[in-house]
Amino acid sequence: TELLTDRDAGIGFATVSASWTTTPMRVSLRTEAGTGDYEHLSVDMRLRAGVPVGSVNLAVQLAVSATPLAGEPWWRWPAAGGSYLLRGLPAGRLRAPVMTSAQFEASRTIVGPLEGALFIDAASADSATWTAGGGVRLVLPPERDNVTRLDVGAGPLGWGAVLSWGEAF
Repeated sequence: TELLTDRDAGIGFATVSASWTTTPMRVSLRTEAGTGDYEHLSVDMRLRAGVPVGSVNLAVQLAVSATPLAGEPWWRWPAAGGSYLLRGLPAGRLRAPVMTSAQFEASRTIVGPLEGALFIDAASADSATWTAGGGVRLVLPPERDNVTRLDVGAGPLGWGAVLSWGEAF
């Protein structure tokens, strides 16, 4: 008899997330690893701060995302475009093994549960780009956990409208 072994036949996957919050700041770290047809590792670090200034809420987020393994397929790389980063561009418009980003948003209640917002998003994948625009939010109970938003953004790579649920960051 012969004993057959195949070390590459195993499939494994793990995700670890951690978050630290102190008013008005939140730091979060997320890492994901897997094996199967290829080795996968992604790391995502974010710093978010939000402060009210009179009747306006200001928010900023700085982030670094990376897939540092050489064999990662392109569709696993960090992406920008869509409803959360570089709003107004098609989803996944920018991709690279390492991406840095900065987002700024000012929002204010218009009437009742309706808010208006202005934003600037910037990301650097193999090259840097940005989008800027505005939008409206319908904020229903339980408040920040139930937001429907319509954003219109434009930048050097084009423009578009995004209908989404939840905060952008």
